[in-house]
Amino acid sequence: FMRAGDDKGGGAWTLVSGKWSLKSAWDQDPWGNKDRFINTNYAQNPFAWVGLNPDGAALCTAGKPFWEDYTLTTAVCPAPEGAAGVAVNLSDPQHGLLVRWTPANDRGPTGNQLALYRLDGAQRTLLAQRKGGYLSGQWYCLSVVSTLDGVRVLVDGTERLSAQDAVCWRGGIGLYAEGARGTVFDDLTVYS
Repeated sequence: FMRAGDDKGGGAWTLVSGKWSLKSAWDQDPWGNKDRFINTNYAQNPFAWVGLNPDGAALCTAGKPFWEDYTLTTAVCPAPEGAAGVAVNLSDPQHGLLVRWTPANDRGPTGNQLALYRLDGAQRTLLAQRKGGYLSGQWYCLSVVSTLDGVRVLVDGTERLSAQDAVCWRGGIGLYAEGARGTVFDDLTVYS
């Protein structure tokens, strides 16, 4: 992705829901935060995004509806509560595939698992799931390989989920977060 010269934050991203902001080393400045990062032109790392939504899901999207046969990879540091994930093959923000990952200590019905859903408006259809949630505060490499044959989800280079004939096989990408504390995404790449 490229950032336009007049960009003040979102860049190529469309902010769909929740609160999204850029994160930098200045955010924790012990000298009073007077130079807190606001503009991407002055960031040490302008591609570290934080998404949060205490009342539901935060989603931001990028890409084109004709993208196909690609791999999305991002570093993610999930929040202690809620969920973190990515979306692929988005024809629009409500239609595509969602990878949703919950914390290991979440004992709810969708907790402590990695799951792949088909999004169709407000309806989610579970395509694949596997036990094993994340540890909050730890960085992971989350990848999704999308082809005409199906979708594979990898965590730290190990395949954790796959689904054949996923129906949604082309479209843009998204970053997904739930919870009030913020999930951090960094070093995102999409390649074909």
